[in-house]
Amino acid sequence: MISKRRDPDDGKRSVYALTEKGLDTLPVLLEMVAWGASYDPATGARAE
Repeated sequence: MISKRRDPDDGKRSVYALTEKGLDTLPVLLEMVAWGASYDPATGARAE
């Protein structure tokens, strides 16, 4: 779901990115954020 590669500018660092499978989970994660926003008034997420 996440790929890791060396940073081309700094070999000591790594760059992480979502794979295709990881990108496919975004709608589910966004729905979970929306659900949390509607039930937790202290969240930083907007209800809409």
